[in-house]
Amino acid sequence: MNGVIQRHRQRKRMPAWLLLACVFLWLLIIGPQGVKAHALLVRSIPEANAELATPPATIEMWFSEPLEAGFSKARLLDSQGQELPTGAVNLDPSDPMHMTLPLGQLEPGIYTVAWQTLSRADGHEWYGSFPLTLLNPDGSRPTATATTTDGGERGELPSPGEVVARWLVLLGGFLLFGVPLFQIVVVLVGEPNTALALPWRNLALKLVWLAVVAIVLGAWLQVILQAARLGGLGQLPTLLLETRTGTLAFARQALAFTSLVIILRLPQPRPLHQQKWPFLLISGVYSGLVILLLLFTTSQDTRILALVLLVGLGGALFSITHHADPPTLERRTWHMALALSSVLLFTLSLGSHANAGPGNVWAVLGDFVHLLAAAAWIGGLALLPGLIGQIRRLAAPTDYPQNLLLIRRFSYLASFAVFVMMATGLFSSLVQLPSFSSLWTTPYGLVLLTKLILIAFTLEVAFFNNRLIHHKASQLTNPDGWVRLYRQIVTEAVISLGITLSVAILVQTSTPRSFTQTSDVAPPNLPFNTIAQADDLYLHVQVTPNQVGYNRFWVHLYHPDGGSIGEVQLVRLLFNYRQEQFGQARADLVALGQDTFATEGAYLNAAGLWNLSVYVRRRDRDDALTKVNLEIPPLIVSAAGANPWGNPMSALPAGMLIAAALVVLGLIPWLWRQPLQEIFGLKPANPNIWTWPPSGLILSGGITILSGLIIAVTATPALLARLNSDSTVSGASASASTARFDPAGEPVPASPGSIAAGAELYQEQCVPCHGPKGLGDGQRAAGMEPPPANFRIHVPLHSDRELHGYISRGFPGTDMPAFADDLTTEEIWHLVNYLRAEFG
Repeated sequence: MNGVIQRHRQRKRMPAWLLLACVFLWLLIIGPQGVKAHALLVRSIPEANAELATPPATIEMWFSEPLEAGFSKARLLDSQGQELPTGAVNLDPSDPMHMTLPLGQLEPGIYTVAWQTLSRADGHEWYGSFPLTLLNPDGSRPTATATTTDGGERGELPSPGEVVARWLVLLGGFLLFGVPLFQIVVVLVGEPNTALALPWRNLALKLVWLAVVAIVLGAWLQVILQAARLGGLGQLPTLLLETRTGTLAFARQALAFTSLVIILRLPQPRPLHQQKWPFLLISGVYSGLVILLLLFTTSQDTRILALVLLVGLGGALFSITHHADPPTLERRTWHMALALSSVLLFTLSLGSHANAGPGNVWAVLGDFVHLLAAAAWIGGLALLPGLIGQIRRLAAPTDYPQNLLLIRRFSYLASFAVFVMMATGLFSSLVQLPSFSSLWTTPYGLVLLTKLILIAFTLEVAFFNNRLIHHKASQLTNPDGWVRLYRQIVTEAVISLGITLSVAILVQTSTPRSFTQTSDVAPPNLPFNTIAQADDLYLHVQVTPNQVGYNRFWVHLYHPDGGSIGEVQLVRLLFNYRQEQFGQARADLVALGQDTFATEGAYLNAAGLWNLSVYVRRRDRDDALTKVNLEIPPLIVSAAGANPWGNPMSALPAGMLIAAALVVLGLIPWLWRQPLQEIFGLKPANPNIWTWPPSGLILSGGITILSGLIIAVTATPALLARLNSDSTVSGASASASTARFDPAGEPVPASPGSIAAGAELYQEQCVPCHGPKGLGDGQRAAGMEPPPANFRIHVPLHSDRELHGYISRGFPGTDMPAFADDLTTEEIWHLVNYLRAEFG
């Protein structure tokens, strides 16, 4: 055993890993990127469901992932569903998540913005829409309704074709990694029967060919189906040559073909034993891919990929042709195939849900290790039935003990792979599932639950296999025992195919976290409203949507009794940032009529506290000046702008994750001490781990576990504080969300019954302050400052949705309370309909 290990150490050479280093360098250039799963709408200007007094010049939208320019678009539809002419969609070169749709002249009405995105991160397309309302000149709401869009749809579960395509790529990747690993760890380390060495190698080579065919078919099927969804097969060249999806599809095929070119250095089984024509065929296909990438692509990433593959292939071929010794050549061949397949699996992680959200570097690495472990287990299982079948047919009974040692080595590898797969799978599940209930209340959770059930069945079969191999080995001294083992291994392998199928569905199913995070980071923007007084004037100041960047500023000047305010010559806003010296900015407002004034612009360029001064100049009257305090919330940062090296699980402190990782690492020497001691050439493992002095492996594992437990103890206060904070937030979330983000829902038609119901509510809730005629002279009005609103002045100036918001949330800076807890949304709409009918 030590001789084998020594030979293994001597054959390490830098050129053998040149291809791995080159391709990994390219992968680090293009990813991972901070994203979510699917490019979902985060926010827009104007915001969704906005009611606008003036038509916007553009629709600006920000999404959760970088967009592919050629396949991300937006349309504007009228209330009849007819597409209106607009300018060409623009993607911001400095922010690939920012899309702008220029608009033409718009009349009052209800419009729908329909958008389609193709994510540059995970290659998935998504569709959505939101309505906008352009109010009538008198401020009333148009009577039309928003249209429904039919520009495309995508369910949360993938189509059967998508499942088959991804299943082929996954299965091919697992075989392309698992077979070389099996050869290195199980076959070449031991001393197999000479009569079986050639059949085993031939079986392994056939599976490698099968793996490459599956990868190529799956990659092409994936892009063909996506091109068909995005407008037809005419989109295929653009999708292949100008998108990251095409780049990764080419990368997987190029890596697979490179593996075949290297594998061809070994004697091939029939009908591939004539090495010349397969070598020429694969070299031609490989050269065609590289030429296509170099000459016809517009993506810099794709050109870098082609150059890296050329350099890496040259280095790999030089490495294997440099040694003429057949055993050395075979070992190096399998090692390079293993390296290439690991990079191929890494490309799958780059396009997975793991590459989404904060801490995506750790999530991608966890997903990558998960794929490696699954490939080690499933790839070996695919090879093992054929190997056992050959033992039954070709090996003599006297060779059974020696072949049993080979099976045991795979059992060690498989048990270790399953352990790693379970640990990384738990980590990935906690990252993607926002709550435990998501496991059975979401499509993603149900698919994951199905996968776990299949794994449970497989582990049950694996348990009996392990018991037969290690504890009832006497049954394997006769052919009947090998027949039983063969049947159990085949059963385990068949179930593993089902697991791979469930993974193919899972990686294309929308995660609950993708929608949860988007809704968390993009709450509806509500305008800032306040009432201020300057001399004899009252001013209603509104800032919409009250965020960093572009806003609309609206001011209404009035006297509470409805008297004339005089001739207004100028209304000017003065902006002063309180937290830093930016200098003063100013903006002159445009008169809109009915003593209202407005302007738009990006005057609020930082989050924090602002002093907003309003200066009013009137003919033959003193100038008026008042100041209001304005707080701008921080600019919403999507997961794409989050720290990729941060904690991917916000529910747990980073210390707990580190502690869990150390405990898992520390368990490895304890659970696999015997194979590890054999691999590293140490003395045979003692069955009793509680010996003194302990071995180096046991001691290192114990120290690692102890370190993890210490870190867990120190992180416990942070965990308890976070759990307490979460429970407090969840307990208050209903009232907080109602107070700040109460949705108005769909308006109730202003029927006679609705107006009558609103009149009753007005008598009960509004008359004490606003008076029976809405003049703001109710019995409770005395002493209120500012006075209750005069509805005959204010109602005509505001949209129905604004009135609904004032009633449900209250009005800041006044005695107007929030009625969201006392009245239902429908009752508030009845009240709005009455106010509109009675006061304009």
